[in-house]
Amino acid sequence: MRVDLNATAFFSNSSNQMESLLTATSFYVEWIKNNNLLLTLNRFYDKVPTAFGLSKSVEILPGEYVNKDITVTYQSPPVDFLNAILTATTGTFYGGNRFSAGITPSYVISKYFTLSGFYQYNHISFTNTSDYVAHVARLKVATALNVKLSINAFLQANSLTQVSALNFRLRYNPKDGNDLYLVYNETINNHGKRDPYLPF
Repeated sequence: MRVDLNATAFFSNSSNQMESLLTATSFYVEWIKNNNLLLTLNRFYDKVPTAFGLSKSVEILPGEYVNKDITVTYQSPPVDFLNAILTATTGTFYGGNRFSAGITPSYVISKYFTLSGFYQYNHISFTNTSDYVAHVARLKVATALNVKLSINAFLQANSLTQVSALNFRLRYNPKDGNDLYLVYNETINNHGKRDPYLPF
């Protein structure tokens, strides 16, 4: 079991005024099989000089904000063939309220093949504007045919940007210190019919 207290501060180079301060108090416990639980209380002060947008309909106005949230993360025994990381966060966010939850499962099918995924749900609500809702999902396939040749494939989808991404990487290691990579990236537009129309 462990208790941590961390603080990070940023100051302006021109005025020496503090721009942001993050303090985090966390409690961590780990069991004999390496499954663990992490509980974190965060307090984030942020001085926003100019407005920025979370999406086309959600904009954070300039001002001083104090965001407070609590995060719970649990990891099942990583030595199991099937394991997962579960996380959830709730609290305030720039004048609104935020809730997010995610799961990262991993399945070791064999010593040559591993399948892993990720899903995260984010919901931020404000009183004077529409809510910010985003779903992010990822799927990763990793294969190691031998110590010299491995292949990784990665697919991600984001409901907010309506864009999917595909990544394929082949790695060949003929000898120590020498690696050859073949990488293919593809970005797919999921907008559908919009004005102006964007190509697939």
